[in-house]
Amino acid sequence: KKDFGSDFSASLMAGHNVRQRKETILDASSNQSAGLVVPNWYNLDNSNGPVYTFNQYTNRRLVGLYSQLTLGYRDFLYLDLTARNDWSSTLPKQNNSFFYPSASGSFVFTELLRNSGISDVLSYGKLRASWAQVGNDANPYLLNTYFGRTDIDGGFGSTTFPFNGVPGLTQGARIGNPDLKPEITTAYEAGTELNFWNNRLYIDFSYYRNQSKNQILTIPIAESSGFTNKVINGGIVENRGIELSVRGIPVRTASGFDLELYGTYTRNRNKVVDLQLEGVKQVSLGGLADLSVVAAEGMPYGTFFGVDVLKDDQGRVIVDPVTGIPLETPNAVYLGSYNPKFLASWGMTARYKGFAFNVLFDTKQGGYFVSRTKDITAFN
Repeated sequence: KKDFGSDFSASLMAGHNVRQRKETILDASSNQSAGLVVPNWYNLDNSNGPVYTFNQYTNRRLVGLYSQLTLGYRDFLYLDLTARNDWSSTLPKQNNSFFYPSASGSFVFTELLRNSGISDVLSYGKLRASWAQVGNDANPYLLNTYFGRTDIDGGFGSTTFPFNGVPGLTQGARIGNPDLKPEITTAYEAGTELNFWNNRLYIDFSYYRNQSKNQILTIPIAESSGFTNKVINGGIVENRGIELSVRGIPVRTASGFDLELYGTYTRNRNKVVDLQLEGVKQVSLGGLADLSVVAAEGMPYGTFFGVDVLKDDQGRVIVDPVTGIPLETPNAVYLGSYNPKFLASWGMTARYKGFAFNVLFDTKQGGYFVSRTKDITAFN
């Protein structure tokens, strides 16, 4: 840290970080198809058939260099600059280094109004803006296609190798990507903080917009290829929204009683700008039965597509005149997004001579969810 006269201040920080994560998973159970020899004796030696085991070991390392420079002028103008470079063990050697910087500035404008009548109303006011990039590496072992123990799923039963003493290994269903790149997210934000009447009313407002590119995705492919999915870099996804926080003390008495009210409001709008896949406008991210969670260009990331009941222009279900069974749409249709329209909260705190009483309500409005329970009951 260093002060240059009475007007300028500066601080510089530099650091080095090594983060290593090791994970070992061992899962064992009795034979999933035949169960136990003696009922209710829960011991692996009581397995009626080969014991099922799953053993996984992962190791990943991230090495980073980072720095931060902070400049200040007369306690009302500030500039922050950061830079970081990471090297990841989960990315290919030609792409395992990625750099991401940031810059942010703030202006405490009330410092220039201290001797004016405005300071009696506006105790503190600040404007801020920032630009930042953030890098992200991949999960372990996405670069290659691996072999694993053979386990043939038969729906209501499975065949697990070794079978009758014969071992078996099968190539994995996922195609790895030896040219994988790191994800990069670029974010912009602007906002203000306002404090009125010496902490009686406080407002914090932000507008943000960020864009992610080279996202690391595992997408399904045609099973006729011999695989079920592959790892890709794809997609530009954009998020923009606002965040508002308000806090006020409408009641403050000389006897020591305070009543504080506060609330928040957050709204985010999400959109898949470009999948960056030639000839592909949407990809499935997963799902169940006839329902898929889809990333589609021009729509929110995480929308539901599925076969629905066929309806007429008035919303009435169309049934087969012979069987009476509802007809289905010929193709999957858009059924909504799981993204909420907004999040909000409202709270109150009453204080009196060391005692406090707090109430908080929060809500998430909008967005769809899937009921697996209803799906199973309908099947039954």
